[in-house]
Amino acid sequence: MYGRRVHEAVISAREEFTGVTIHLVNDEYDAGPILKQIKIPIEDRETAEQLEAKLKIIEKKTLLAFLNEWKINT
Repeated sequence: MYGRRVHEAVISAREEFTGVTIHLVNDEYDAGPILKQIKIPIEDRETAEQLEAKLKIIEKKTLLAFLNEWKINT
Protein backbone atom coordinates (compact mmCIF):
# COMPACT_ATOMS: atom_id res chain seq x y z
CA MET A 1 0.00 0.00 0.00
CA TYR A 2 1.31 3.48 -0.80
CA GLY A 3 0.27 7.09 -1.26
CA ARG A 4 -3.00 8.40 0.14
CA ARG A 5 -4.29 4.85 0.63
CA VAL A 6 -1.88 4.47 3.54
CA HIS A 7 -3.23 7.60 5.21
CA GLU A 8 -6.84 6.55 4.58
CA ALA A 9 -6.14 3.14 6.14
CA VAL A 10 -4.47 4.70 9.19
CA ILE A 11 -7.43 7.07 9.70
CA SER A 12 -9.98 4.26 9.18
CA ALA A 13 -8.20 2.09 11.73
CA ARG A 14 -8.37 4.98 14.23
CA GLU A 15 -4.64 4.76 14.83
CA GLU A 16 -3.19 7.28 17.28
CA PHE A 17 0.16 7.52 15.49
CA THR A 18 1.68 7.22 12.05
CA GLY A 19 5.29 7.69 11.06
CA VAL A 20 8.05 8.52 8.66
CA THR A 21 10.70 5.94 7.82
CA ILE A 22 13.91 6.27 5.85
CA HIS A 23 15.28 2.91 4.80
CA LEU A 24 17.61 1.30 2.33
CA VAL A 25 16.00 -0.33 -0.68
CA ASN A 26 16.36 -4.02 -1.40
CA ASP A 27 14.51 -6.61 -3.50
CA GLU A 28 11.49 -6.72 -1.18
CA TYR A 29 8.89 -3.95 -0.85
CA ASP A 30 9.56 -1.82 2.27
CA ALA A 31 11.93 -4.45 3.66
CA GLY A 32 15.29 -2.68 3.59
CA PRO A 33 17.18 -1.82 6.78
CA ILE A 34 15.72 1.19 8.60
CA LEU A 35 18.04 4.18 8.85
CA LYS A 36 15.73 6.63 10.64
CA GLN A 37 12.16 6.43 11.89
CA ILE A 38 9.95 8.92 13.70
CA LYS A 39 6.51 8.57 15.27
CA ILE A 40 3.89 11.24 14.53
CA PRO A 41 0.62 11.71 16.42
CA ILE A 42 -2.63 11.81 14.47
CA GLU A 43 -4.90 14.62 15.60
CA ASP A 44 -8.58 14.07 16.42
CA ARG A 45 -10.74 14.51 13.32
CA GLU A 46 -7.69 14.74 11.05
CA THR A 47 -8.57 13.66 7.51
CA ALA A 48 -6.41 11.56 5.20
CA GLU A 49 -5.82 14.67 3.08
CA GLN A 50 -4.71 16.71 6.10
CA LEU A 51 -2.49 13.89 7.32
CA GLU A 52 -0.92 13.51 3.88
CA ALA A 53 -0.16 17.26 3.70
CA LYS A 54 1.32 17.25 7.21
CA LEU A 55 3.48 14.22 6.48
CA LYS A 56 4.83 15.64 3.22
CA ILE A 57 6.32 18.53 5.19
CA ILE A 58 7.65 16.24 7.94
CA GLU A 59 9.09 13.79 5.39
CA LYS A 60 11.09 16.53 3.69
CA LYS A 61 12.42 17.90 6.99
CA THR A 62 13.27 14.40 8.21
CA LEU A 63 15.12 13.51 5.01
CA LEU A 64 17.13 16.75 5.04
CA ALA A 65 18.05 16.26 8.71
CA PHE A 66 19.07 12.66 8.03
CA LEU A 67 21.23 13.64 5.05
CA ASN A 68 22.94 16.34 7.11
CA GLU A 69 23.62 13.85 9.94
CA TRP A 70 24.93 11.29 7.44
CA LYS A 71 27.19 13.87 5.79
CA ILE A 72 28.67 14.89 9.15
CA ASN A 73 29.26 11.28 10.18
CA THR A 74 30.92 10.09 6.97
